[in-house]
Amino acid sequence: MEEPNNILSFILSELNNQIELSRENIQENIQENKPEMTSKEFIESLEEVEMEKSDISCSICLEEFELGDKCIKLPCKDHPHYFHNEKENCMGIKKWLNKSNTCPVCRTEFPKESETETTEGVNSEEERIIQDMDNRVQFLLNSVLTQGMGVINPQELIEMEEQRQINAAIEASLEDQ
Repeated sequence: MEEPNNILSFILSELNNQIELSRENIQENIQENKPEMTSKEFIESLEEVEMEKSDISCSICLEEFELGDKCIKLPCKDHPHYFHNEKENCMGIKKWLNKSNTCPVCRTEFPKESETETTEGVNSEEERIIQDMDNRVQFLLNSVLTQGMGVINPQELIEMEEQRQINAAIEASLEDQ
């Protein structure tokens, strides 16, 4: 029969292995799904222009612009697209560009945010996910070691496991007869 400390060490070792594998998977997923944000300089360079044409709508909220209305004109490949900057019923194009580096209509690509500027948010998101996972593991450990209002010490946990193994062996031997 295994020593009590070996069983507890094995359980903790397996939990640590699972945590490390989960951390690696999270880091890989975050790296693969990095957002392609438009460069801040490009977004800041966008100017509000006065609408000079009729029958043109904001491509986000589909509200038609009136002559003289202020709007953002994106310099798309084939022809420009027009959007609200931001207003009561429309989030505006700048919020989109903070999450994507393409025009939502024609997918023209705009300059991307540099790698160093975008990793700051990704690292904090990664840290938040890992911290959440660590909290869940801690909760599970506490749940295993806690029964009702009393706390089970590691020795009691080991004794319970030994008793479970003895009961399983007795059942197996009875089934063989």
